[in-house]
Amino acid sequence: MTTLLRLGTFSPSVLLEVARVTGALHAAGLAVEEVPATSSPAQFAELLAGDLDAALTSPDNVLAYRFVADNPLGRTGDVRVLAAVDRGLGLSLFAAPGRSVPGLRGSTLAVDVPGSGFAFVAVELLARQGLRAVGDCPVEALGATPRRADALLAGRCAVTVLNAGSDLRAEAAGARRLARATAIGPYLGTVLAAHGPAVDADGSAFAALAGVLIGTAARLVAGELRDVARAAASRRLALDARSAARYVATLTDPAEGLVPDGRVDRAALATLVELRNRHGAGPPLDVDTVLADGVVDDRFLPVGFRANGRPVTTPAEPGTPLLYVLRGDLGLLGTRFGCGSGDCGACMVLVDGQPVPSCDTPVESVAGRDVVTVEGLGGGRPHPLQDEFLAGQAAQCGYCVSGILVNAAALLAAVPRPTETAVRAHLDRNLCRCGAHNRMVRAVLRAAERTEAR
Repeated sequence: MTTLLRLGTFSPSVLLEVARVTGALHAAGLAVEEVPATSSPAQFAELLAGDLDAALTSPDNVLAYRFVADNPLGRTGDVRVLAAVDRGLGLSLFAAPGRSVPGLRGSTLAVDVPGSGFAFVAVELLARQGLRAVGDCPVEALGATPRRADALLAGRCAVTVLNAGSDLRAEAAGARRLARATAIGPYLGTVLAAHGPAVDADGSAFAALAGVLIGTAARLVAGELRDVARAAASRRLALDARSAARYVATLTDPAEGLVPDGRVDRAALATLVELRNRHGAGPPLDVDTVLADGVVDDRFLPVGFRANGRPVTTPAEPGTPLLYVLRGDLGLLGTRFGCGSGDCGACMVLVDGQPVPSCDTPVESVAGRDVVTVEGLGGGRPHPLQDEFLAGQAAQCGYCVSGILVNAAALLAAVPRPTETAVRAHLDRNLCRCGAHNRMVRAVLRAAERTEAR
């Protein structure tokens, strides 16, 4: 059965389009209808009314409609961030074609609405150019980013902030990029947000959507799906080939691009809170208080880690053994199930270089860490241990060997020339029912000689 979600967006989502084209949405049982927002108040009015299931929006909007009573709607609600999506996608202050900073005085600054997160960025970056909003540049609300880009190019405003492809379209038409939001500090541009009561009533669809977006982001950041993303950017954002390629480069930029694990960075949230406190109305906010209030609901975030050097995510529930994820979700079948209690060593993998039994290691404990299985020991070619195990016919049935290879690799990384006694002591936790230990110890010692020679 397919679940239809209505998702509010300000700009057409290339990330969502890539997920659709690659079949990730279909595989998750989802169909997503993008609902373009005319402004942030309109988007959050629909979200709070239940006309939208979720929204791709600025995290500052979540702050405004959760904590600030004097927001444009005049009411607050239990809106939550379910996942971080991107770090601004090129969010920058732009001047209209032919306009320079000295000539902006007295000209219109276009914003979504006064008091929005992007408006605060515009005011801050304009101040860093030596100009004051209102005093030097009258402020006018012209709606969502694509509308402001059109207004900038049509001469209906002289300066605004743009991102997410609208910046590239404007730049290609002669608009001038004056300053980037990242000059202010770490930034968070887009989050997946939803209304708390809907999330609590049935979280399955939200978990599926978060998993699809984060999984697709992780693949893009890892260098996959570039051609698909370029085609999607051209199609959805009306970008030429050069601009589409630049957009994909922005998607994968660590400072401005996608957030591959979906986790909200405290430093980036602090930047947003500081901008709101500096330029907004109402009582000041504190980032720790905001976080303690539950604005970030991260229960649906898939666990992200690196498996053999490749960023991966899994929607597995907390407590799921890492072994099950490696074999069932990632297809890394070299790691074996032996005892299920961490006693036999057949399931050993390296976590940040240390051997651990994956059968009783909760997957959430490896979030953000490096996991290496027997498939990744050699970094794309056979490890000397693997060569020597084959040359010496060290294995018999072979069931235990992947764990022994992994554990031995950890030993050689720490002690390049171990003694036979050290090898036997280190491999003591690995059980071999066939009794092939002696051949294995000799293979490890030969591999040590080869490794040192290299």
